[in-house]
Amino acid sequence: MVAALVISLGLMAAPPALRLVQLVQGTPVGVIEARVEGGAFHYRVRHVFRDEARAFEATWPVDAEGRDEAGRLPELLALARRRPDGCLEVREERTGATERLCLEAQGTRARLDGAPLRLAYGPGGALRAVELLDAKGGVLSRFEVSDAAVRPGADPFHEGFSIGGAPGPRVVLTPGGPLSRARVQGVARPVEGSCLPAARAVAASLPGASVQVGVLVEGGRAWPHAWVRRADGVQLDPTRPDDEARAGHYLPFPEAAAGRWYLELASGARALAFAGR
Repeated sequence: MVAALVISLGLMAAPPALRLVQLVQGTPVGVIEARVEGGAFHYRVRHVFRDEARAFEATWPVDAEGRDEAGRLPELLALARRRPDGCLEVREERTGATERLCLEAQGTRARLDGAPLRLAYGPGGALRAVELLDAKGGVLSRFEVSDAAVRPGADPFHEGFSIGGAPGPRVVLTPGGPLSRARVQGVARPVEGSCLPAARAVAASLPGASVQVGVLVEGGRAWPHAWVRRADGVQLDPTRPDDEARAGHYLPFPEAAAGRWYLELASGARALAFAGR
């Protein structure tokens, strides 16, 4: 349902292209892009980690304000700017279904078909973040607005990020500086499939453990990857056998910066390069 949440414009002009980083349990999992262009609304989701459903796209005719033939705004456009309290019908981007959006508390809280949302707006009433909450007020999923654009026509999360220079023992993020290589262990029976669900499942089974995200350097490229950090500090990759994991070149990202770094690497605002000792 709330598969896309956020973004758009004042109702009297065509909205600009907009992007959000989606985070689930603090882990960046995908990038959402939306724009009104050529009489149509264009919606695209690209997932960060390998083996996930790579991308979803949808397009439909709209007027200059982004409304479809039934007068409905996409969820993103309806939430993009602070609005007066009240209810309206909106269009769910993936299915095209009609959902009821009700805003309250001066536009800082809302319900989308009954699902509670918390909204944050910046100067001028522009949307900065949307949080999908559970019944107790916990954050199930967060969507943060970003200005960084993924390169047109590219899917760098699927292709991996290029690393400049001749292969070497260290990798430098520019801007940012050297990235510290993590010592990661593997398992006797690796889990098949995507790294993120595997890491979440293992972390949930170990008291005090958490999901660690970053990149794994393979074949001269850096691939978004997730593994587990135990409470004792030991790092574990449940998708790799032990000998393979110990030989792997894992570069963890700080939790607070991971989503931004992934998107900036995808846009070219940051770059990776091998460096000597």
